[in-house]
Amino acid sequence: MNIFQQFGNALLGKPVTPADKGISYNLFESYAKVFGTHCAESAEMINAITTWNKIYQKSSTQVMKLVCKEAAKLTLTDFTLTVDRKNANSDTDLFNRYVKNFEDNLHRYLEQGIALGGLMFKPSEYGLVFVSPTSFVPTSYDMQGNISSVIFIEHAVRGGMYYTKLEYHHWVENSYVVETACFKDRNRYGLGYACMLSEIPEWANINAHVVIEDLTAPLFSYFRMPGTNNVDEESNYGLSLCSAALEYLLSFESTYKLFKKDLELSQKKVFVDQDALMNFGKGKDSFDKITHNPIPDLVVGLADKSNGIDVFAPKSGVDDYKTALEMILSMISTACGFTAGYFTITKDGGVAVTATQIESEDQVTVSTITAIRTALKTALFSAVEKQAALLMLYGEGTINYELTFYARDLSATPVADREHTLDLVKNNLYPLELYLKEYEGLSDVEIAKFMQDRAKIV
Repeated sequence: MNIFQQFGNALLGKPVTPADKGISYNLFESYAKVFGTHCAESAEMINAITTWNKIYQKSSTQVMKLVCKEAAKLTLTDFTLTVDRKNANSDTDLFNRYVKNFEDNLHRYLEQGIALGGLMFKPSEYGLVFVSPTSFVPTSYDMQGNISSVIFIEHAVRGGMYYTKLEYHHWVENSYVVETACFKDRNRYGLGYACMLSEIPEWANINAHVVIEDLTAPLFSYFRMPGTNNVDEESNYGLSLCSAALEYLLSFESTYKLFKKDLELSQKKVFVDQDALMNFGKGKDSFDKITHNPIPDLVVGLADKSNGIDVFAPKSGVDDYKTALEMILSMISTACGFTAGYFTITKDGGVAVTATQIESEDQVTVSTITAIRTALKTALFSAVEKQAALLMLYGEGTINYELTFYARDLSATPVADREHTLDLVKNNLYPLELYLKEYEGLSDVEIAKFMQDRAKIV
């Protein structure tokens, strides 16, 4: 029975909607029920992701975004993903280009994965796609806790209608099956009514039911943030880097609002009597009183007219608020796996990173980033393997390759890092031009001349 037979009632006019459109878990469950299955994660876990996403995207202070952005930057410090394609025959090799594009875009999406506890890498005929935890529904896990079946969610808007494409990857005995269904509604939440994929031109050529034989692993790879899940101990999902800091993030947000209000209220005000404002512009000897305030910062309305002017300069609590914010920010740093004081308040009231680089003794931060890198490396290798498998299914032929992951050791001394990079250059795993620029301080002109001279000698 195909998807349209199962949901013929939707085609006949009965909409498929979740029990409560305002709750993400119920929405995910409605997606799973389309294929007669269930979301394999708890409501508590899905709602936690929703909360992280809301703070990450909507917070007025953007502290969570800053923390996750810094973690992503450190994780990918001097990052390279090198493919040695053993049977490559040209520089325009499709597989190589897909991996290079994947590497180039990883910086954009890793921050979100760190914020939401994980990120899905999904191979396609157009290359690897990054999928947020808000856009896929796990429906089963294997014995090792890896996602074995999943529903990918994609949205489109056309002519005031909201379209939802659901792509279900699962196993039927030893066959890998991909089922795709499409729905539309005038409300952006929920599913609405089943419709044809052809209503969206980009989806028109998608086969609604595909069976793939001879696969040994799913065609997707999940990057899971390291650490124990204390939101739901039964869950196989990763936690946001900022999961343990939520209370501090909310405290920072509320304190910062009071800080801004205090700044506004503590501004000096000058009150004047109406009689003190004279108009000298009506005539040569005219001193007629005016009915408007020529200086916006002056406040007209003084009870005691003896002096005609009074200054109100309330005592500011800015320093106290700044101390409180610094303390909360230090707690956020620690809870997120950074050294206390890693983030600080700037002179203008913003939030910034204190250090320009990690010091070798900063083992707390280094340990956090190293753990993220280890998890990321595993997911990246798996993702590239799945992309190669998919391309071979599309007739690319046998793809033999060797993948190298490199990111600079944050705890290494400059000398050790330089020596390690030089070894990579000698083994053709790091660009010589980049080494000359970063470690020898050569300019682009000097590098070009060096490479020309080297080519002549070779």
